[in-house]
Amino acid sequence: MKKIITFCLIVTATILFVSTSAMALPDIYEGTELYDGVFQSGTQDDGESRSGIWDFWGFWAEAGDIVDVVGYRPAGSTFDSVISLYQGTTDSKEGFLEQGDFGGMTFIEFDDDDGDNGNGYGYRDSYINDYSIETAGYYTVAVTGYSSSTVGQNYEVMVTGNTVAPEPVSSVLFVIGGTVLGFRKRFFKKKEVLAV
Repeated sequence: MKKIITFCLIVTATILFVSTSAMALPDIYEGTELYDGVFQSGTQDDGESRSGIWDFWGFWAEAGDIVDVVGYRPAGSTFDSVISLYQGTTDSKEGFLEQGDFGGMTFIEFDDDDGDNGNGYGYRDSYINDYSIETAGYYTVAVTGYSSSTVGQNYEVMVTGNTVAPEPVSSVLFVIGGTVLGFRKRFFKKKEVLAV
């Protein structure tokens, strides 16, 4: 029985490691995954501008989701956001293209300053509205400032309408737990005591 339990524990640990690794965003991405309606904060680092390094943010979406993406200027900031939306993720920013396929990602849409076009956001905010997700998976939002005047300025990025990423780990652990309980019941049935 110890062999069965050891085997199940090894399988569980392996599946847990593999599935969480597969679901994680690459290290070059900022902050945490973007969730529906939650702003994440970033800062335009020294030397970054529209022609320089972009910040990458990721989110999960399911086929049929209708998403909005906003690059927002918080109070007290002069950040002038520019955003690009991509299907997929990448492990590198080197040679990044703001309006074309890049590093295994498929370009979807670019925006600069549509936030003030009756969308409820302010002047110089970027806004991609009502994009219909065709394929489930991770998507990338690339954010930068329009010019070097935004260096050191804070910004916020948000996606709305996306579905939270599935958690395969929970399902796998549930199945393995059921298997272990099944083995336990099979091999450790109470022995009936016969009356003499």
